[in-house]
Amino acid sequence: MATSQTIIDQATSLLRVRTSGVTFSTDDSSKNADVFIALKNLINEYGEDGLLNIPAPSAVGDTLDIPDGAVRGLAYNLAVEVSAEFGIDPAPVVFEIASDTKNRLESEITLDLSVTSDLRWANRGPRADINTL
Repeated sequence: MATSQTIIDQATSLLRVRTSGVTFSTDDSSKNADVFIALKNLINEYGEDGLLNIPAPSAVGDTLDIPDGAVRGLAYNLAVEVSAEFGIDPAPVVFEIASDTKNRLESEITLDLSVTSDLRWANRGPRADINTL
């Protein structure tokens, strides 16, 4: 489990836009608020895509009940998401890890195959008698 601020601090540290070991909110509180909004949007997007089923936090101090791997994924993807706001291109390894962690979350989605079993009987149309062709 992690707080929203922990994820923001990890993401901004990956971009090197804050002093190491200093909570980002003490460096620039307005930027911290912008990054927090981006985190909430990212969590909502992940929820819509079925990647992460948690409510978006309402405050930066809120604890998010997510596994450690998802924390890493959110931090790296948040870094990529907000990099343009800081005028920074993230390091290639940040892009790679962000993509890898999102792919891992996507691979854990359980597909409901019961829908396809219903489709195999639908829209078959009339059967042709091969003996009359």
